[in-house]
Amino acid sequence: MAIDSKDFKFQPDSDTPEEISFKMIPSNYRDTIKSLEVVDTNKILGFNTFNNLLMETKSRDNEDRESDFYNVTVNLVVRRMSQFKADQKQMLRSAQKDQRLALF
Repeated sequence: MAIDSKDFKFQPDSDTPEEISFKMIPSNYRDTIKSLEVVDTNKILGFNTFNNLLMETKSRDNEDRESDFYNVTVNLVVRRMSQFKADQKQMLRSAQKDQRLALF
């Protein structure tokens, strides 16, 4: 269970009025995202051609041709709790949950 998550948004380019947004969620309960910064965003021009050459396939998928691809660079600062401290917090949460259930 994730302890903390961070939302981030970026403007793909000046021609596109809509923002693209994501939520970063740690997969380990010991981890917490302390900060997240979008460093750079670039639209990848000709990605389909490059990808077809790289994979040595000739995709005729129109869906990919009409899509935009972006390279997004982010910096994360992540805190990882010690196993002992994380286990203590988990036990405390379980005890509080059990107390709430006992009230019903």
